[in-house]
Amino acid sequence: MRILKYLAFSALSLAIFSCNNKEIRSNNDVLTKTQKDIKILLEISDLKEKIVDYTFAWDENRPEEFKNFYTEDISFQVYKPLNKELLYRVDGLQANMDSRTQLNRGLENGAIRHVLSKISVQELTESIAKTKVSYTFSLFGDVNQEALPLIISGTFNDTWIKTEDRGWLVKERIIMYDNLPSMIANIFQ
Repeated sequence: MRILKYLAFSALSLAIFSCNNKEIRSNNDVLTKTQKDIKILLEISDLKEKIVDYTFAWDENRPEEFKNFYTEDISFQVYKPLNKELLYRVDGLQANMDSRTQLNRGLENGAIRHVLSKISVQELTESIAKTKVSYTFSLFGDVNQEALPLIISGTFNDTWIKTEDRGWLVKERIIMYDNLPSMIANIFQ
């Protein structure tokens, strides 16, 4: 997919350079507005692709892949519904992967399925991005004797940094639950 995006960007860039464009200098050191817009769209596409890949890693119980999405010093915070009191915080990539593995152990006889209803890019620079994702996830199966399925909703608010070797990575994730069943809340305590 990334190769196709690169080829599309290259083809559009060539077409733009071929047009009568007064902003292009002979040494090609200035991007046109159209090229900048295309670059922004590609960055947004990369961010959204990472978010979707992350949810698939969750849904398919592959917490070892979280290292593809987070910085080494990730800060992960979970807030209770309504009063927005901090319920859980973990700092660092390994601690985050361990906490996800612990949560997955509580769900070993069940399954998680995420549905992303909106992915919004709140801020985007060349090195930092902020996104907000509205989601629901459903728990199916026999999970700690809870009546299933459970439907949980909320948002995750991410601050991303752009790295040269790994692309966009989440540096901070804040989850704001709309509702939180006791089975999930107890795992965090």
